[in-house]
Amino acid sequence: MHSPEVAKSRRRTWQEIAAYYEAGIQDSGLEGWTKLRDFARGLERKPYAGALVTVGTLGSILVFRDAGCAPEKGYFLVACSPTDRASDIGVGFFTTAEHSARSLRRFRSVESAIEQFERQLADHGFIPDSRA
Repeated sequence: MHSPEVAKSRRRTWQEIAAYYEAGIQDSGLEGWTKLRDFARGLERKPYAGALVTVGTLGSILVFRDAGCAPEKGYFLVACSPTDRASDIGVGFFTTAEHSARSLRRFRSVESAIEQFERQLADHGFIPDSRA
């Protein structure tokens, strides 16, 4: 899947991730990345956004607990098909370097994916739980 060294070398802000997917949409016609771009745009203004360690990769976003990017401490995977604009956006939490795309919870709308992502961030202690 990935190594901490690779993850650390590709760390990006939410704004950089949104720009990366926008360029993929504009330059290569990868319409499926629209949802990843919109997901990143939706998160870039959140008050906790800067505290998350985010890594933009080809067709997915990894969100780690801390700068060590250690999978065993837990991380989120947000993914979407690059070529299928109608593809659902998937969100999942993992604690090992290996993961299965089948384990991702799928969402038709970016807004629903962000809501679920925020709940899971709080549930796994990445951000304070505002529901308390």
